[in-house]
Order: sequence, then structure tokens, then C-alpha cells
Amino acid sequence: MLSQQKTLRARYQYDALDRLTLHGSSERLESQRFYCEGRLATELQGAEWHSIVQYGDYSLAQQELIRGQLNAVLLAADLQESVLSIAKGKKNG
Repeated sequence: MLSQQKTLRARYQYDALDRLTLHGSSERLESQRFYCEGRLATELQGAEWHSIVQYGDYSLAQQELIRGQLNAVLLAADLQESVLSIAKGKKNG
């Protein structure tokens, strides 16, 4: 009889409002998600993160820290939240 070893391929965790708060797999680091007023605001994965700066229903900017490099992008969106234009900036940090 062949033995079957079960391995965990992926893990998902949800909050009480059924929003994905944690996911990962054996090939990737786990990623945590945080929400503000029902919208995804920040995602962390190891030492890296991505964050959306919002005011009310409007997304204004995105910040991210990747390989020690802090990047910021200003967003110009229409009323339907479609991004029409971006302005990039970089800061070492």
C-alpha cells in the first residue's frame, strides 16, 4: 500500500465580514491584508508592503516598500475610480 502524505498547498484566513485577511502557500511568504471602511488599504508580505492612501471614497496615492526602496505614486482618478494618470516619486528609506 502506498502512503499518501498530505501537504498544505495554500492557506487562507478571513475576518468576520468575509474579507481575505491572510493568504500564503509553501512557495510564497504569507501575505496579510488590512481594510479601511470596507476597502483594501494595506498588504504586507515579509518586509515588503503596499498601501493605498484614501480620502472618503477616493484613492489618492499608493505607497510601497520593496527591497528597502520606498516608492510613492499619486493617482488621478475619475468618479468611477478609474485611474486616468499617475505621478511617480522615489525616496530612499
